[in-house]
Amino acid sequence: MANPATPAALRTCLVATDFSKTADLAIEWAIQIAKSHDAQLLIAHTIAAPIPPEIGIDFIVPAPDLYVQQRQHAEKRLAEILA
Repeated sequence: MANPATPAALRTCLVATDFSKTADLAIEWAIQIAKSHDAQLLIAHTIAAPIPPEIGIDFIVPAPDLYVQQRQHAEKRLAEILA
């Protein structure tokens, strides 16, 4: 059993983002934490379904390239943050 007085090594730092200004600050903080512990940094971003479940798929049809556009935007924002 681990000694509770001994700090555990931080190997991975996970931060979630919606690419808001507040989330950008959280990413900056997570980068510093990961660097100071020589840890891997994982950044998670999810894309919400464009159709509310209660409406149903027959009501709204998203643009075919919606997810492509959202992914491109997320990749651009991530590159800006990490630059």
